[in-house]
Amino acid sequence: MEATPPPELAAYELRTTQLEKTVNDLSCDLRTLRSHIDGRFIEQRAHFDAQLFAAMEKLNTRMDSQTYMIIGIQVAVFLALVALVATS
Repeated sequence: MEATPPPELAAYELRTTQLEKTVNDLSCDLRTLRSHIDGRFIEQRAHFDAQLFAAMEKLNTRMDSQTYMIIGIQVAVFLALVALVATS
């Protein structure tokens, strides 16, 4: 003889199954969202790194040109001093 479960138990089991499915769906959605955020972060980081590299290249070029200008001024001053000493 089989015992039939009371209707409250069947409703409880159905509700539990629905909640488990909902939790599983939310977990999948969370993983998808996390994956999307991680991908977006990687894209943003690559973009930022590219901008930083471009800015550093500009700065290095500017510093190199200033260094060459300073060296040129020093050479000009040295040649002027040599010319001054040679004329004395």
